[in-house]
Parts: sequence; structure tokens; C-alpha cells
Amino acid sequence: MIKAKKTTIKIVDPIKDLPIPKSAIHWLAISLTIAAGWHIPHTPAWALAAFLVLGGYAYFQIIRDKPLPSAPLRLTLAGASVVGILITYHSYMGRDPGITALIVLSTFKLMELNTRRDFMILVFLAYFLVFGNFLFDQSIEDLAFTLTATILITGSLIRLNHPGKETDKVRISHVLKFSLRLFAFSLPFTIILFFLFPRTTGPLWNLSQESLSRFQSGISDMISPGQIAETAQSNILAFQVEFPNNDMPRPVDLYFRGIVLWYTDGEKWHQDIFPARYRRQPPMTGEGILQRITLQPHNQRWLFGIDRPLVLPRWSGQLPDGSFQTLFPVKSLYRYDVFSRLNTGNIEELTEESRQRSLQLPRKLDPRLEVLAMEWKDKASSNADIVKEAENFFTTGGFVYTLKPGVMDEENPNGDFLFDKRKGFCEHYASAFALLMRTAGVPSRVIVGYQGGQYNEVGKYLEVRQRDAHAWTEVWFEDRGWVRVDPTAWISPERLLYGMEVSETLSAMGILQGRSREEAIENALKGSFFKRVMNFLKQHWDNINYKWDVWIISYDRFRQLDFMKLLGFDHVERFELLIAVLVIIPVLFFILSYFLKRRALSPDPVLKLYQYFCIKMGKIGITRMHWEGPIHFQERASVRFPQKSGLVSQITGLFVRLRYGKPPVKKEDIHQLKKLVRKL
Repeated sequence: MIKAKKTTIKIVDPIKDLPIPKSAIHWLAISLTIAAGWHIPHTPAWALAAFLVLGGYAYFQIIRDKPLPSAPLRLTLAGASVVGILITYHSYMGRDPGITALIVLSTFKLMELNTRRDFMILVFLAYFLVFGNFLFDQSIEDLAFTLTATILITGSLIRLNHPGKETDKVRISHVLKFSLRLFAFSLPFTIILFFLFPRTTGPLWNLSQESLSRFQSGISDMISPGQIAETAQSNILAFQVEFPNNDMPRPVDLYFRGIVLWYTDGEKWHQDIFPARYRRQPPMTGEGILQRITLQPHNQRWLFGIDRPLVLPRWSGQLPDGSFQTLFPVKSLYRYDVFSRLNTGNIEELTEESRQRSLQLPRKLDPRLEVLAMEWKDKASSNADIVKEAENFFTTGGFVYTLKPGVMDEENPNGDFLFDKRKGFCEHYASAFALLMRTAGVPSRVIVGYQGGQYNEVGKYLEVRQRDAHAWTEVWFEDRGWVRVDPTAWISPERLLYGMEVSETLSAMGILQGRSREEAIENALKGSFFKRVMNFLKQHWDNINYKWDVWIISYDRFRQLDFMKLLGFDHVERFELLIAVLVIIPVLFFILSYFLKRRALSPDPVLKLYQYFCIKMGKIGITRMHWEGPIHFQERASVRFPQKSGLVSQITGLFVRLRYGKPPVKKEDIHQLKKLVRKL
């Protein structure tokens, strides 16, 4: 009996055994470096050092066909990296440890790059690194970087899969052109999905972010001497304000109320705890000022609006002191409308509890402050007279408004400011004035928010930055209620009229009077030619960023409804939008596929013309089979259409000579072939 001999069939993966072109390695190394480099500001130094040293070593070893580090060494380094991540972040979960882990993984994967499969994994890691940048910021600059890096990473894929030998040179322009073409094909789908895919009530970027330090406001529910002065040195954007009814108040009336502070220990002022009242809001019509505010994330609940809000935005509640807040901390761009009126006095009942709260004094108080306040009280017949005495004291006492007043006495900061240094910023004046009023028996409280801003002539909106942070006071008049009194306006009216920059310029120049002060203000406002040009460019760039924030970053359900109204659809349900997307995307895909198929001709001009000739023949009734040679196709076409046999024979003969002949192809020959095909 003859036994059958067993045979083993070995399956060979031809893709896996293909070599990786050296130029593809160059593309990959550049892509990885750019992808990881953008994360330098928020990546620990040890991870960046590992990427540069170990990744650079692996790259040069691969290029020189040298052996890569052994598996035990790679495992040891990987374990050390895991420990490093845990020590640095005390966790392996979250945005920052995740990005660091991706950088480390890319490094170690490069150290074992042997097959095309390894190459593909590195490409996907690079994509993840690039798109991970949106977890930190979504500015136009970050978008430009992301698109550039994505095109380069796709270029490395194109070079890897380019036909030809490993040693064949491929032009960079060819790779970039093909990568850009792929990006262009994906753009229509991206735009449709972005604008039409059903949105939630939240913004585009709803991902949790542990670190919002870049966006956090310098304003808090507690202030101390020097705190707002430190904030005012920052140029970070706080919010932008549009006035849809074109009724922006004068600069001196641009007080954006934020937090009301009631309690003080003599050094710091604190906010009281009130329950917010949430209710359905009436329409924003009538006498008042409508503001459309785009608030930068500050990780707190409070919102800002001019003076006294009459109608609040959605899902916000009002506190008894006139401030208002959201349900949750603002961790992403927040766009809302608020309807306000200017503070001309507020007739409201001052309860006994509120009176006690607004007359609270610290345990320790400078005796000089008490003597001064009681002196005013004895002279005055009303609260307004006491305020007048205070105004006279500040305007004639040689006080100076400055960002750098120096360090006050920790035990007695208000007494040191009032009677010794007489130099301070807005919080010094507001705190000292409120204490003087309370000591004289006048109910008072400190308000923290923003004052002024810079109007953008291009976009027609007001930019309010951290340097516009401000503190002022409100005092109680029996016949008018709570009235705003800003001691800063007595010392430096330029701060309210022209902003912080002009005020600080005057402060640095010393005390000027008369014509000298007017000239200094004029020069500060005018600026040099270079400054005016830079301001012109800056306003245009700021306006572009503002539109980006409004239409892209804060594109939520309400913005989507506004967009649909622009297209002529008054109200569209989410389900209807979803159906529209499910219909439009396949149709668009079919249309693009059809045109791409028509354009999928060879880059060889001779072959391209012949393929076009075959397409034209197919339209008149004879289709060339994929296995059919040009001579056989000519014979079949001549039998089918004898009246065109001469022209078909000329085209085929010229094509065969140019395609398969030895003489070089000349432009005249291509032109002749094109002429014959068009004649057909």
C-alpha cells in the first residue's frame, strides 16, 4: 500500500516581505518629529529626551542597515517609561499622560522597525499625535499645523507604496501633490459633516481638559492687594462683545460686572454664598443694551455683562447682588446674550441682613482710618456728602495710580496705602474706599470685573482682555439704592477713557499737568507709524480668530440652527439633519468616484490619449476589453465601423510606434496623436 506523502503549503505574505524604501524612512522620521515637536510645551523633558536620543539612534541605525536594539533592552526602557509617566502624572489616565505615552510608544516602535506593518503602525501613531493637539488648543495656528503634519504623514504612506524599485528616486513634489490631492478629495465630506451633522447643545470640543491654566481668568471670588495688578499685566483675551443694536456705551460706562465681594478681613475681600435664582427669561427687548458675548474658558461659573442685567442668557441664574452665573464651570468657549442697563442707581430694598453684611468691618482697623472716616461722618448730612469728602481726599492727597505700587504692610495694607505709600492699583483704591465708607456708616461692597476694552473696527466688536480687569465699589444711597462709585476715576480718569495702556504710560512719566499731560495722552494714543501698521494687521488677524471662534469652535446646536436659517430653513430637527447627511454623503461619494474614474488615466501623455480614444470608442458602441491589445482592438473596430477604419488605423499605428518604438517621443508626435483623437 502506497502512503500519500504529506505536503505543507507555506503561505507567503508578499507585502510583509517587501523592503521599506530609505526615502520613506526619511518621510516618516520628519513626520514623527513634527508631530511630537508640537507637544513640547506640555511634555516632560525626559520623554522628549528619550524621543530625540533613542529615536534618533534608531533612525540612523535603520538608514545604515545596522542592527536595532535588542528586545530585552526595549522592554526595559518601556518599563522605565511607564514608571516615569506614573511618577510625573500620578496616573496613566487622562490627556497629558496619554500624549506622553504616545510619544514614548512611537520611539520604541521606531526602535523595532523591520516590516511594512511596523511602518504602518508608526504612521497611525503619528496621526494620533497630531490630532491629539486639538485636546490642548483649537486655534487657527493649530489647524494649520495639523493640516501640514497630516499631509506629510500621508506623504510617507504614499512614498512607502510608490510603485517601482526600492532605490528608485521619487520627486518630493510628486509625493506632496498626491497627498494634497487626497486631502482635497476629503474636504467636501469634512465640510458637510461639520456643518450638517446633528449637534448637541454643547460646543464642538466637549472633551474633558484637566489643565485650563492658559485660559483661566485672573479674577477669582477673593481679591487681595496686588492681585488684579498682576492680572492686568496679561494680554490674554477674556471675552469679546458685540452690540447688535449698535448702542455700545461710552468707554467710561463699559463696566462688565462679574463678582460682588462682601466680607473682608482687612487684607482680602471674599464673595458671599447666595442661592442663584433660575427662571424662564423674557424676550430681550425694550430699553436696555443687548450684548452678545463670547467668553473664553475660565473654569468658573460666573458670567459678565454690563452693569445691571435685566434679561439673562439660557441656563443661567441671578444672584441677589445683581451678578449671574451658569449651572456649570465654563470649560470651553461660551457664547451668550445678555440684556442690561447702565448703573444709574438701583431702587431696591436693603434688608437688615444685607445692611449688616455691607457694614462688616475687620477686627483690626488702622486708627487713622477710623479717625478720618468719623471726621467725614461728622461733617456730612448724607451718604452722598461722605462720598464727596472721600473724593476730595483722594484727588488732593497726591495719590498715584500704578501697576507697581510696591508691597504693602501685610498687617495693615489699607492703612499703609492710604497714609504712607499713596500708590496703588484699582483693588487698593476700591478696598480702602469701601472700608472708609463702612467705617463712616455707609453700606458698601466691592465689585470685580472688567472695565473698557479695545474696539475692533474691522469686526465691529469690543475686545476685553485680562489687562482690563478692574475693581470698583458700590455704595448705598437711601434715595437711589446701590450706586457705582469708582475711586480709580478720581485718580486716573484716563484709565476709563483710553484704557490701561495710556494710563500706565502716564504713570511711568510721573505727574503731568495741563498741556504736558494732554500732549502725552495724544502721543500715547497716536503711536508711531510702525505701531499703527501693526495695530492695523493685528485687528484683521484678531477678527479672523474671532470668526473662527464663533463659527467653528463654538459651533453648537444653536449656531447650527442659525446656519440653517441662513440657508432658508427656519427650523430643522436633528433627525432631519441626520437623514440629510446619510443621503448627501453617498451621493457626493458617487459623484466624486465617477469623475475620478474618468480622470484615472495614465500620467504618460501617449497612453493617456490612447485611453481617451478607447473611451470615445466605447461611447459609439465598441468597448475595448481589458485583455485586448491595440492591434486586435483596431481590427475589431474597423470591422464594426468601416467608415472610421482609416482614422482608427492611423491612431493605433501612431500609438504603437510612440509607445513601443525606440525613438524618443517628441512633442510634435503627441500633438499629432491628440489631433487625430479629437478628429474622431
